[in-house]
Amino acid sequence: SLATTARDLDTIRSQFGSIVIMGFVFGTLFFQLATDQSGATNRVAIFFLSLIFICFSSSYKIQLLIKSRSSFFRETTANMYRGWVFYVTQLLADAAVFIPRATIFTIMVYFLSGLNLEDGGARFFLCWIGVILVFFLGLTIAESCAFGLPNEQIGLGVFTLLMTIQSLFAGFLVKEANIPDYWVWLYYINSVRYPLSFFCVNELDGLDVSCPGNEGAVPVFVSSNSSCVGQLNDPNCFRYYCPITSGNDVLDQFNMTQSVGFYLAITVVFVGGLRLINIMLFSFVNWVEK
Repeated sequence: SLATTARDLDTIRSQFGSIVIMGFVFGTLFFQLATDQSGATNRVAIFFLSLIFICFSSSYKIQLLIKSRSSFFRETTANMYRGWVFYVTQLLADAAVFIPRATIFTIMVYFLSGLNLEDGGARFFLCWIGVILVFFLGLTIAESCAFGLPNEQIGLGVFTLLMTIQSLFAGFLVKEANIPDYWVWLYYINSVRYPLSFFCVNELDGLDVSCPGNEGAVPVFVSSNSSCVGQLNDPNCFRYYCPITSGNDVLDQFNMTQSVGFYLAITVVFVGGLRLINIMLFSFVNWVEK
């Protein structure tokens, strides 16, 4: 499996090329984020966009897996190996590619955008682990579509639909408080929501946020004197209130109130559960005509 993966140079080039390009785009779009009001909320945005890009970029796997169905069916019916053995070897071959991709992407985005380097680099390390898991998650969802659906067109269509729905209900585009009750279940079973929350808590928890030059601050009237009307620069009339003073304020806005360990554990459960389902689909579902 590793040799087969290594021979597919066009796919490897496109995978690494897209990672370098988008790592540069995201890193420079959010270049050296400040710890001000916009910088705090933009940290959530960069993680959301990065996560969605990684998941959508996994769609290439659907075509490759569907094309390999006939050879796999021929070899397993000839008792050359069991289905789960082939699946595990494919997983290891994929890891040999997506772990270096995750490393390149994490380094580029993290340092170009100036993300949190407190705790002796532990936050960077956790972010790297999270990015690897997201690559793993994206490939897992793509595999489910390839193994569980009859052809490439339907597989790609369902994959796009699933990722679009998960993006919409991940809690960033529409906050949990604004999701109607009859749709809120899609927020709680969302496999994108938990890694997004993991990244944000890892980045924002305990981060000090300010309003330099009162940028983003809200003026509050503190005097009953009528002569103060319009005197925004007079400290005896108005005081400026900074809406966000800590990264935790942003986390509260997006209902990301659990710990890093909680969100990481839920993400691992999603990936592990889907992988087990994929092994069963791979071993027992056959779309090849005999």
